[in-house]
Order: sequence, then structure tokens, then C-alpha cells
Amino acid sequence: MNYKDVACCVPMLHDLQDEDFEYDPVLKRIIGFVTRKNTKEPGKRVLRYCPHCGTKLTDLSCIDEFGTDLYTDAIEEALGKDFCDITPEEIPEEFKTDEWWKKRGL
Repeated sequence: MNYKDVACCVPMLHDLQDEDFEYDPVLKRIIGFVTRKNTKEPGKRVLRYCPHCGTKLTDLSCIDEFGTDLYTDAIEEALGKDFCDITPEEIPEEFKTDEWWKKRGL
């Protein structure tokens, strides 16, 4: 994957290439690995802001200031029913890749 399109700054580009963080293309978000205080095992956390430059990062599953979760809203619209009534088997294949948000210009 070409992380130049995802990284907001050079240090983040290096982090993505060195696997300190991972990119989730389905939800267009960056996940960081953090060490938990009480254990030595790393955990994962979705990053809302770049730890290097402070840029607000994208997360299409994050509820915005208007109460919108773009991922579930798009699935509801595609299937014509509430997300809580949708089974995993019903979710169209496009929502298992980055196709869904590219198709919608997000």
C-alpha cells in the first residue's frame, strides 16, 4: 500500500511503514499500538489526531458533530433498514473494502 496518500506528515509515514501503526482501509482510519499501564502487552487504539503534527485524522465509523456514522448510515441506505436489524451476512461486499467510501466520494 502507498501510505503517502494516508500519512499527514513524514513521521506518520515512517510509523505506517515501520508498522508502529496500521491503516484500516475499510473505515479510512489509523490505529496506533499503545502499551497499557498495568501490563507490558500492547493494545490498539484508533487515533483521532496525529501524535506528531496534531492533524485531525479521518475515521468513517466515528460519529461526527451531527450524530452521523458514515459507515453504518451507508449500509442502512444500501439495504433499506436499520443497522441493528442487519446481520453480518447481509452486509454487501463493497462494505468489506474501501470501495464503499470511494464510490461515495468520501
